Amino acid sequence: MSCAFFDIIEKEVLNMLLKCYGPNCYEQGIKHEKDELTQYKNKNYCRECLNIVIHNDQCKKAFTHGLREEYGQVVLPSMVYAQIKKYISLGMTYEGMLHTFDWIKTHKNVKFDSTYGIGLIKYYYADHNSYVREENDNSYNYNKSVVVIKPPKRERKQIAKISEDDLLE
Repeated sequence: MSCAFFDIIEKEVLNMLLKCYGPNCYEQGIKHEKDELTQYKNKNYCRECLNIVIHNDQCKKAFTHGLREEYGQVVLPSMVYAQIKKYISLGMTYEGMLHTFDWIKTHKNVKFDSTYGIGLIKYYYADHNSYVREENDNSYNYNKSVVVIKPPKRERKQIAKISEDDLLE
């Protein structure tokens, strides 16, 4: 009897749905089967959410690495981490902050100072987004011509007629 009880519990555990902690599924309460989830940093994610989370982590690492190089320090000041946390709560993304940071350095020729942190990103974030949209709009304004290459037309060769006598020989 007890063996049948454990079989029933095992089947229920195998069919149990688990939470996805990704940005698309967690707030909506979407659950997936265990086979569909992948564990990343001790949390379960579906494929779509896992791609988003990994991309965000890569952007975060690239952003903090660029800041460390800019400041010439191994560890960023705590003020910078507080600013990053504040900007994330305002709706900015790591990817957006990274691109804005690079854009400020290259196009505006501004050098970041560790005493002010990344305060300039807050003011240039919207400018950078409009700059990117303008560049994207301008890149599609030119006429694109389509070239169609047709294969050359083959000439048919005339087949010589062979008589039956030639085949028998």
